[in-house]
Amino acid sequence: MAEGQFTPYKSPVAVKGAQKSGQGNLTGHVRKLKDIAAELHNTVEKWESFNGKGHLIVNDIVNVKLQFMSQQNGDTEGEEEQMTVKALSQKLEPKCQELHLILESMEVTVSKLSSLLSMVQGVQSLCVHRGDSDHVLFTSWTIHNFAETLDTLHAMYAKELSLKRQVCQHVAFADSRPSLMLHSVTWLLQPYVNSKMLVLAMLQETGHSS
Repeated sequence: MAEGQFTPYKSPVAVKGAQKSGQGNLTGHVRKLKDIAAELHNTVEKWESFNGKGHLIVNDIVNVKLQFMSQQNGDTEGEEEQMTVKALSQKLEPKCQELHLILESMEVTVSKLSSLLSMVQGVQSLCVHRGDSDHVLFTSWTIHNFAETLDTLHAMYAKELSLKRQVCQHVAFADSRPSLMLHSVTWLLQPYVNSKMLVLAMLQETGHSS
């Protein structure tokens, strides 16, 4: 984590004036922020589901390519029919279309994160205008903490989405086993996504998780 980057946490010390997220009916900013935290969690869960489905498709593409390359190199034995370039294309095309649909769904989740960020930034602007932007809203977070967390999450998923696009565009054209495996592992491991603690921190702060 870069120096100076915000690290959300749940303070064990009650802050005077903070509205308790688990008591009574929440109103105003705190109600909206609690709803945003729930939406954030649901959006990230959808992304993870799409990522898992996408990885299965990527693996299918990789396996078809490896089978073709093995036959081209004369590594296969038996009576298995040799795959032509045309047959390869016919096998890959529907898989690539499926992967593209998954990518479109992931684009929607990133757009949702952008919308959530805009909502929090709107609340932040109002708080700044009213002069209460430094007030604790739940247990330990101010509106700035919420805005910074959403901004960080949106940035990491947007960057990961860009990487996913590269995998989607190039995996079917990879021409070596190492390259194919790299595409598969890259999709699965999501090197730019490290969101678990940030999402959990926001859920805890807003009373969704203890």
